[in-house]
Amino acid sequence: MSSQGDDGNAEYLDIFESLVEDIGECALSMQLTNFDDVNLLNGTAGKCSQSFVNAEPHDEKTWPKDIEYDGKKYIFMRPVSDDSQASLIFISVDSDDRGRKRGMLLTQFCEILKLIITFDYQNANNATAKIFKVLENYTSEE
Repeated sequence: MSSQGDDGNAEYLDIFESLVEDIGECALSMQLTNFDDVNLLNGTAGKCSQSFVNAEPHDEKTWPKDIEYDGKKYIFMRPVSDDSQASLIFISVDSDDRGRKRGMLLTQFCEILKLIITFDYQNANNATAKIFKVLENYTSEE
């Protein structure tokens, strides 16, 4: 786990470590960021295209058709929304080093941060169900 922009990271480090622990087994990588002073990383370099930075899960006008994240190209699959959590799902165009496609979920966290989670796309239903269950617990604690 690493962080960049240490000023803002201290406030969210404990939460991020908990998220990694709670979601961990179904996530290949995680990033919690505001693309400014908070950037917490686990299993990723967190490099992404500008269209990704501007994407807002609650605003359909900002949804990119395709994005680049950690050197892999992803295409937009669909929005996922429940009562409190709007999210976007992407799938990688190419296979990763394991020969599998990756899924990626982009959602807001604590209203000001973005949470980016990649997972094995073959396990997308189980992974996203687990992720949303964990996130529901965090939003009910806020």
